Formats: sequence, C-alpha cells, structure tokens
Amino acid sequence: MAYTFVAKADWDSSETYEFEVSLIDSFWVGKYSWWITNQGYIYRQTSTRINGKNKRVNVWLHREILGLPAGDPREGHHRDFTPGNCCRPNLEVLSKAENRSLKQKRRTYTGAVRTGIQAGTKPRTHGA
Repeated sequence: MAYTFVAKADWDSSETYEFEVSLIDSFWVGKYSWWITNQGYIYRQTSTRINGKNKRVNVWLHREILGLPAGDPREGHHRDFTPGNCCRPNLEVLSKAENRSLKQKRRTYTGAVRTGIQAGTKPRTHGA
C-alpha cells in the first residue's frame, strides 16, 4: 500500500505536487514539510552547524528511505524513473556509473503529479 503526501513547488507558491511512500515510511514522512525540485525530486530542509554557523541543508527523500547518508557516493535510483514514487519497492542503491547508464536509456521526465491540494492537508491512501 502506498501513501500519498504533498510537496510544495516553492516557498511562496501555492502549487503542490503529490508523491508516494510506503506504509512503513509514512509515519516519519508526515512529520516534515516537503518540497520538490524542477526535476521532480522530493526533499526537506534542515539546519546543521558547520564551523560554528547554522547552515541549511537539503535532505533527499529517496536517499533517506534508502539509508544513504550525506557524502555516500552511491546514488538512489527510481526503478520506474518517477522521482515522485518513493515507495521502497521502486528504489534501489546504485553506483554513480550504474545510475548514469540507466538514465541515458530513459531521458523522459515522469515526475510527481501536479495537484490542487494545498500543503498541510491530510494524506490520502490508496492501494499500490
């Protein structure tokens, strides 16, 4: 079963996009506000202290689900080439070369789905 959440396109925009995660991830995903890049990748922002200064850092949803920490050279790959589908069965860890090879085979963008749903609404559920 997949759970649908909403990501905002921009800080001052009312545009929202739907993305999906597995049931096991829905509990912690719902605790954060999520955003979407122009390429359709979902992320949240957090702050960390670097050299005594607070710095804003992007945390990519697919990498977090796969357990890939910042700095890990491996990449998260969406098997269906849809960045908005972050369900566990759709994600796999690949080397940079493996991921690049697959992306060259499939150059079409099929990202998250644009909706009229406002951020902060309760997630809907449906069968996967």
